[in-house]
Amino acid sequence: MATLKAGIVGLGFGESHLRTFHDYIDEVDVAAVCDIDEEKANQFAREYGVPRVYTDYGDLLADQDVDFICTGTPGFRHGDECLAALEAGKHILTTIPMVENADKLHQCMEIVKAVERTGLKLAMEQNSRWDPRTITLRRLVKDGTIGEVCYAESEYTHSLVYLFVRDGKKTWRDGFGTTTQESISSGGGIHAIDDIRWIIGQDFTEVVGLGNRIYSPYRTVNDWETAIFRTTGGVTVKIACCKAMAWPGCNLYKSLYGTRAAVEGDRRNGVLGIAHAQEEGGLPGEIEPLELVGLELDAEVAKRTGHGGGTYHNCRDFVDAILDDRLPFINVYEAAKSCAAAISSLISINEGGRKVYIPQFYNRLGPEREII
Repeated sequence: MATLKAGIVGLGFGESHLRTFHDYIDEVDVAAVCDIDEEKANQFAREYGVPRVYTDYGDLLADQDVDFICTGTPGFRHGDECLAALEAGKHILTTIPMVENADKLHQCMEIVKAVERTGLKLAMEQNSRWDPRTITLRRLVKDGTIGEVCYAESEYTHSLVYLFVRDGKKTWRDGFGTTTQESISSGGGIHAIDDIRWIIGQDFTEVVGLGNRIYSPYRTVNDWETAIFRTTGGVTVKIACCKAMAWPGCNLYKSLYGTRAAVEGDRRNGVLGIAHAQEEGGLPGEIEPLELVGLELDAEVAKRTGHGGGTYHNCRDFVDAILDDRLPFINVYEAAKSCAAAISSLISINEGGRKVYIPQFYNRLGPEREII
């Protein structure tokens, strides 16, 4: 029996949220959908039996029957949408990133304070945290297999050139309205940042970064961006992100090096291999295949909800957090830490590689969920 009413805004990416809540999460009824394309919104409302349709986000927030908001809108809108939802008394599941742009860094703290003040739940949908490769690396750090982490790196490369223009007009990916999608701080590089930060269990404290737009010089943001971070434990982390390149497909590569073992990913197929040191800090051994561990989920559910089941896990965890009155897995503090690191790297890149110190956030709301 449904106990929560959802309002879903942005029915491009948000279609997967609509399908997930409607088909697979019994505790939720979708009470309303919202999109600037009224025809699209009405189409989905008819298909899924949603009673109310809005084209204005403010009208959706004014709907007293809606308990929580789920966003599928462009990233540059997320910070404002989160603050507005919390002020309207709604829980919110925001698509990554919670905050995107270099001039919006302050919103990370504003959103944290709003959650603390209201007691409402906020989660950031970060699908790659639920990926078996990410979970496996986290387990290897937690159980001591890796030893003390020395260095980590991750790359998000996904050529989105085909999405920059549609029907002869720029899309939000490359200049919809007045804002162009940033690279390392958008739903790209921030995946890599958040994954590594969670895997090693350390926060990022400072960053220097560089970028270029050689591949598509007509753009107003970089194609390639690379950032070097230092963590609270002194670990060096390299993150690279590209949204425009000649290589096809989407790749989220990760490697991790410790005093007892090292793990490297294959950039083409994501397969991880591990090599154990013969003794801590000693000579390396042979490379062996690494068996992945992950959360169980029916293959058909994973396929229909999207992102290898990440969408389902994010939605399920968020609903459980509301019902159980606990912090979501990727809660407001986790979201703020990763977004602040990403935006700080963007500031460094925009200022020619200046070292930037990253704002820190501290959990004041109770224990955080661990999935392994």
